[in-house]
Amino acid sequence: PKARQRFDAADRDFAEYGEFVGGTLRAANEAARSGKEAKAQEYLRDLLSQKADLVVAREMLGQSLMRTRHHAGALREFDELVKHAGVKDEVKPLVGVDVERSRPN
Repeated sequence: PKARQRFDAADRDFAEYGEFVGGTLRAANEAARSGKEAKAQEYLRDLLSQKADLVVAREMLGQSLMRTRHHAGALREFDELVKHAGVKDEVKPLVGVDVERSRPN
């Protein structure tokens, strides 16, 4: 609801990823924003089949799978991110963090 509206209002053009990757990420993002999660997941899976190490695509796919209640699939994507996040100074996704307790009162 409100949090989703704020998230959707953010401008994510993905230009830093180049024409093909950025265009695919934009299409997936737009599909998700339009409520077409299956289409977003299709874009992201196709992209990951070509660029398996693309963190942003795997994060987006995991989030989309969570929104569609495919929790086992989302967990697989997040596990894959954690598995490959062994490089020092690399951003690691937060898996299993209790966000409710981490919110200010």
